Amino acid sequence: MGMGFLASVIRVENEDDDPVGAAPDPDDPITILTREAARVGLIKEGDKPDQMLVDFWMSAVDASAAIADRFREHENDRHTLGDLIRAELSLPLST
Repeated sequence: MGMGFLASVIRVENEDDDPVGAAPDPDDPITILTREAARVGLIKEGDKPDQMLVDFWMSAVDASAAIADRFREHENDRHTLGDLIRAELSLPLST
């Protein structure tokens, strides 16, 4: 068999095509913020949000959670749905 056979069996790996590190968690608040900001054109795909966008996000999360504070969570009456929104969408302070 000639080299044509090997070329059809062996594939050269391009290290530039491999993402570095683990894939981002799709439910992570910063991932959601980045995806949605890019979707509506506030940032370019692949860019990171700046502090002004992060501040706006936190303001929107707080406003949404404040509305939902009127409603209690079914499984745990001590928490409101606003608490759940804050827990799911609030960004860490170090962003």
